Amino acid sequence: MKAKCCIALALSLAAALSGCGGGGSPAPSTVISGMAAKGPIRAGTVKVYAIRDGVQGSTPLAQGDTDAGGNYTVDCGSYKGAVVVEVTGGSYKDEVSGTTVNLKTPLRAVFANASTGRKKVAVTPLTELAYKKARGGGPKLSAAAIDAANASIAAAFNLTDIVSTLPDFSGVDDDRKKYAAACGSFAQLVNDDKGSGESLDDALPRLLNRLGDEMEHGGGFSLDSIGRMNDAITKFSNSGRNQTGSTITPLPAPTSGLLKLTTSGNATTIGAIDVTVNLPAGVTVKADPATGEVQQGGIVTISGVAAIGDNRLVSAKFTPGTPGRLHIALINTAGFGPGLSRLRG
Repeated sequence: MKAKCCIALALSLAAALSGCGGGGSPAPSTVISGMAAKGPIRAGTVKVYAIRDGVQGSTPLAQGDTDAGGNYTVDCGSYKGAVVVEVTGGSYKDEVSGTTVNLKTPLRAVFANASTGRKKVAVTPLTELAYKKARGGGPKLSAAAIDAANASIAAAFNLTDIVSTLPDFSGVDDDRKKYAAACGSFAQLVNDDKGSGESLDDALPRLLNRLGDEMEHGGGFSLDSIGRMNDAITKFSNSGRNQTGSTITPLPAPTSGLLKLTTSGNATTIGAIDVTVNLPAGVTVKADPATGEVQQGGIVTISGVAAIGDNRLVSAKFTPGTPGRLHIALINTAGFGPGLSRLRG
């Protein structure tokens, strides 16, 4: 009888253990892995935040650390959706000066659709600028704003993808080498922008804050920043430090256009002029990212008979698309006189 009891107890224990350890495959998880690079960032802390209903969470889903090559892997469990990957701390070797720099400002990347499986996410100064641009797209981090911001920064530096592509100076993949060359040019910009007596530790946060403000509040780089960036690209390319073999394309400078309208007839007959301009492919207008409103007097200006008198109003709105459209409305309660009006944008 005693032997039977022992056998029954052993069988029950085996069944219980089988139920705990087996009984089906574990649920697949969402794994974010990639590289943190401003030069590879070693010993940095990587935190992944969920974006729910367009709002970034305050508590990370999960976190990890970067290795000596800037590589990281973070398991986010069952979460699916938009994420912000943030890297803080750690240090890197500056590509231009060769000095070791402590990372004193967060670098972030934002991605619209993390799903089950492994997703590669690069975290670089370029993804930080895209994060700031996405935040400026409205009160919430929508998937559309995230994708548009990432695509915009990638296009500015003539790159295919700044999130899923990982920079690599010594690799064979052209896209990865071009990304690495763009990061090297950004390092040149930090060195060129460094103030007298200022360390690179402090120069990077200051520069990223300035460029980030331009992205978040202005929707794009200023003419001054574009000029400085292009000078850095040229300097880095000619210095012998660009070991990738990739050609770095300068950032495109904004251009302006002139629209001429001629009015005729009685001076008080025309009280309003409403014009919609279909823009050529690739042409955009700097506008409020949330409303599309274009700054009056700065981006769009009027001259000629349309600018005569005090009772005039200019409204301009840019709508992105294929083609992009610029809608301009002029109202003058006193009436537009006959002659030539000029709209410059």
